[in-house]
Amino acid sequence: LRFVDHPEPGPAWERFLAQPPEFAAHAVPTLSITGMYDDSSGGTLRNWRRFAANAPADVVASSHLVVGPWDHMGTHFGPGQVGELVFGPDATVDLPALRRDWLRHVLDGAPLPEFLRDRVMLYVAGSEHWVGAPSLEAATTGSADRWLRSVAGPMDVLHSGFVDDIAVDGPTATFTCDPHDLRTARLELLPRPAGSGPESPFHGQPMNSFVATQAGNDPTSSRFVLEIDGQGLVYTSTPLTEDLVVVGHPELHLHLVCDQPDVDLSVLVHEITPDGASIFLTSDLLRLSCRHLDGSHDWLVPGESTAIGFRGFKWCQRRVRAGSRLRVAVRHASSIQMNAYPHGRPADAPVARVQVLHDAARAPRLVLPLGDG
Repeated sequence: LRFVDHPEPGPAWERFLAQPPEFAAHAVPTLSITGMYDDSSGGTLRNWRRFAANAPADVVASSHLVVGPWDHMGTHFGPGQVGELVFGPDATVDLPALRRDWLRHVLDGAPLPEFLRDRVMLYVAGSEHWVGAPSLEAATTGSADRWLRSVAGPMDVLHSGFVDDIAVDGPTATFTCDPHDLRTARLELLPRPAGSGPESPFHGQPMNSFVATQAGNDPTSSRFVLEIDGQGLVYTSTPLTEDLVVVGHPELHLHLVCDQPDVDLSVLVHEITPDGASIFLTSDLLRLSCRHLDGSHDWLVPGESTAIGFRGFKWCQRRVRAGSRLRVAVRHASSIQMNAYPHGRPADAPVARVQVLHDAARAPRLVLPLGDG
């Protein structure tokens, strides 16, 4: 298998996953641990769902999933902080001790660790406490729709569109995607003071990274939204009048027209607190020709409207407090850590021009999963 030949999910990758008959033969309970800011959470949760659906019922009943507030490194030790985002005291969990005590329970019949009081344990940031659920699906108890409304102008942070409770007519909003535009790369190369962001064992100092921001590893940085500069669109809600507890995978549905057959897009969703701080909630990254997520390539027809569903958002579990705002950015996905993608054309392809439609019938719709916490 050549990785570069299969950038999309689908059959080429499915054969490397444990298959239903293998799960059905599974006789050993599982303890899976991930975090809301873990860049590998998607794989952990997908594997858990496959395991829960196909393993013997008694094995699933003896297994547990823990979704903390941590990043990937944090899933080893359970600290109470990711980058500059600090959680409440309950977020700090001695994970090595939890694993040890769980193994003693499974192998030697010792008592089940008190922490694992339910099949699924979730840390709801913002509320700063743990909640339990009988399954991952049961943690999401409802949903709320929000519509993105455009305004005339550049649609950046200073001239933002709106996140509304109803769909209304608005002007078509346009941005460009240029694989040879180096502005994002230059931003990523700017040094940051020590302690100003997540430390990486692969770099000598904290760095601006579009990929790390997309993955949630840098949850208080909004640099790639603040400096969007015509490479995307920004929408901001009015202050929330009541708390919003988001638990699950959001979705974004929109209609767009592109003058190229393909393009890479990113969606970033943040909470903006009353004091102006930015907190990462979730994100999605999509090559539009791979939008069906089944291994197929469905090229855009240049100049024609296409319905696009972003259905691969990261799992989110956070109480967004009244007084905070929601901010949504839709932008070109570009980074020094990603290959420049020429929109399905030769390497000298022209800039892609993306138009997002905002008439009331096709207004972009953000679906927020809701839960308890």
